[in-house]
Amino acid sequence: MLLDREAKERMMYQLGVDILILLPFTLKFAQLCPEDFIKDILMGQLRAKGIIVGYNYTFGHKGKGTPETLWKHGEEYGYSLNVIPPVKVAGQVVSSSLIRTKLSEGDVIFARQLLGYNPFTEGVVVSGERRGNTLGFPTANIECPDGMVVPCKGVYRVQVEVEEDTYLGVANIGTKPTFNGHSQRTNIEVHLLDFCGNLYGKKIKVSYTRRLRDERKFASITELVNQIQADVQSARFDHPE
Repeated sequence: MLLDREAKERMMYQLGVDILILLPFTLKFAQLCPEDFIKDILMGQLRAKGIIVGYNYTFGHKGKGTPETLWKHGEEYGYSLNVIPPVKVAGQVVSSSLIRTKLSEGDVIFARQLLGYNPFTEGVVVSGERRGNTLGFPTANIECPDGMVVPCKGVYRVQVEVEEDTYLGVANIGTKPTFNGHSQRTNIEVHLLDFCGNLYGKKIKVSYTRRLRDERKFASITELVNQIQADVQSARFDHPE
């Protein structure tokens, strides 16, 4: 998923949606044919007067319903229909699959153009190995909910929202190969610039603004620290927004 339900609800509220209805996707609901969906749900329960869908919208059992199906029944039920055409950015049709592809490539700048906002990860800060403290760069380790899309492994310039404040930061997405060898477990570690405080147990939002470099294994701790210092400088003085 690009967004979890909580984030979707928050964005809809910010866009001015007054009422949001979440229908449980049960087996019975999934087996509704398009015509019954229109009759029982859109008209019978929602009493829809105007319907807005995307150009590639499908509904009903096996996705057999299309905007054309809605057009066909519009006069019968007396609702208006507005079909939103494809939205294009740099000649490409915006879609969740294209956004996922760009995130898998680490291209968070183009992903932002497609999304309309910086791609982000939200999670609760958990206790890590505390190795960042010994290196002079304390990090917040966050647990990303299962099933959420994150950018590919690498080091990113980020903006971190903590309660009501926002901080510049550097995030590493990866397996920490310098210390963990061939571990396949992906971690998200964030170093907040100009921050002093305890983040454990707090939910933070990490927005990715630019990919700084690939994740790589360093030959020594000194080499790693020097690279982190360079990453911090790059994040602090480079403003892609």
